[in-house]
Amino acid sequence: HIHLHGCTCTSVSRKGLFLTPLTEAAPSLPAAVAPTCSSSSSSSFLSGGCYSDQRSQMALRGVWQLQKLIVSYSDWGGSSRGIRAFMESNLPSFREKNPRLEVVTELIRGQHPHLKAFYRNKNERVICVKNMDPEDILLHATRLRNALGRKVVKLKTRHLTKHPSVQGTWTTEVKF
Repeated sequence: HIHLHGCTCTSVSRKGLFLTPLTEAAPSLPAAVAPTCSSSSSSSFLSGGCYSDQRSQMALRGVWQLQKLIVSYSDWGGSSRGIRAFMESNLPSFREKNPRLEVVTELIRGQHPHLKAFYRNKNERVICVKNMDPEDILLHATRLRNALGRKVVKLKTRHLTKHPSVQGTWTTEVKF
């Protein structure tokens, strides 16, 4: 049996590993990867029912990519109403759930509120959160935390394949 993130590999086939969650946390595993469900079927793990929270947090080779999150707001601006409510209600629990992350609040008057994320690869992302609800701001902060921090690359073609068509791309102009 192979132990992987609180689950044990029960069998290996041509289709892949069949993982079943452990019923109790293994002492060698940290609490962050301890099992969160009591289901013993492999389908619940593979469908994402068991580790949806741990799998959605993005790390590259075990190293978390988001280093610092700056929450910028105005104390009197109307567009900052949602982020002020977010700082009172959701930000303490967000900090508690992400102790490895440095979360800083910054008072900026006369500007719209925004979230600024700094990643290990020296990239940064800024998201404007003016006139948003606290739940939407929490969603954006979670997406920034989950991102790897890589630049978004626009694809030159609509499809990406290792084996392009020898005959060419089909169009409506083809006459038979």
